[in-house]
Amino acid sequence: YSNVGAAVCSACRANSYSDAGSSQSGCVCNSGYGATSIYVDCTLCPSGTLTDPSTSQCVSCLAGTYADSATGQCQTCPTLTSSPAGSTSASDCTCNAGYTGQGTSCTSCSAG
Repeated sequence: YSNVGAAVCSACRANSYSDAGSSQSGCVCNSGYGATSIYVDCTLCPSGTLTDPSTSQCVSCLAGTYADSATGQCQTCPTLTSSPAGSTSASDCTCNAGYTGQGTSCTSCSAG
């Protein structure tokens, strides 16, 4: 990146990148990393979060998803299951209301 009027280009902070012709605010944290401002290094996001590309901050996975490692992506719970926001494991995905079972084996409850 380069600041206005600078004679040379500078490297982005740790664990980030920028497109050609960017300013310092164009330095975006790599997937799976986040930072609280453009002036601090990007650090590994904790489990249950991913990188918001618009802010470079670590944000919780949405309900119905989980992130068990810092892959930078939240995985969708299996069919007929859901999980609370910020879930860190597939085991956090439980059968939806009206269904019973464990993991990916959810079956509908009998009438009555």
